[in-house]
Amino acid sequence: MTQTAYRARLLTFRDDPAHAADGAVFEEDGLLLVEDGRVVAAGAYTALAARIAPDAVIKSMRDKLIVPGFIDAHIHYPQTDMIASPAPGLLPWLNTYTFPTERGFENPAVARETASFFIDELLACGTTTALVYCTVHKQSADAFFTESEARNLRMVAGKVLMDRNCPEFLRDTAQSGYDDSAELIARWHGRGRQHYALTPRFAPTSTQAQLEACGALAADSASEVIGGASATIAASSPTALAQVAAARRRITTIPRAAPSPAPCRHRTRRDVARSRRA
Repeated sequence: MTQTAYRARLLTFRDDPAHAADGAVFEEDGLLLVEDGRVVAAGAYTALAARIAPDAVIKSMRDKLIVPGFIDAHIHYPQTDMIASPAPGLLPWLNTYTFPTERGFENPAVARETASFFIDELLACGTTTALVYCTVHKQSADAFFTESEARNLRMVAGKVLMDRNCPEFLRDTAQSGYDDSAELIARWHGRGRQHYALTPRFAPTSTQAQLEACGALAADSASEVIGGASATIAASSPTALAQVAAARRRITTIPRAAPSPAPCRHRTRRDVARSRRA
């Protein structure tokens, strides 16, 4: 057994601090014990010092703060190189930047390179788990899970489902989306720390048939189901809001959806290249 002892300020959580006054626990003089890569204890130094092994590696970080890894609840890894691209609204932004960029992920090499950079940037920001949108291409999900598995991270991701209101080069069908998702679930869901999410992008880009197929697949498997941020992102675009309202009038059966906070800001590869030149 290899033990490492980190002495530092510690911030941990026993409950949601938004709902519990004692949810957050701060130790000015804390100790974090790690054995063979796993955290085995965290708390006040005075309470845990006796558990430090004689041959432990001691890391004194008294002026540092150690916190649990962050969780990003909604992020699109294919958008890594187009973050902050300007547009007057959601739909022009999708058509001008997002969809053309996502087209490139039909190339497995592009998907793998982007996934590797993206995950490294998440880690650099302290994010260790995320709920991640891939593209419509199943190879984009394969690339993402391969890179996540190589780093032993817990990630939830899925290939995007879109069978309308998007370019032909990014469009699947209710059946192909079902088949591709089923294949990816069988390959990745529950494999190590990887989890698969059925991922309709948002209501305007999936027909009722696709959403019902997605719901059927969810009922037949143990995979999570996430939905696009219809209620969140549509508010910034009257055109998108009208599309969502029209879609909801037509849809009678939809899969359950998780809430979707706004995505976090991470560096692009262009940012890194510029900083290296500077």
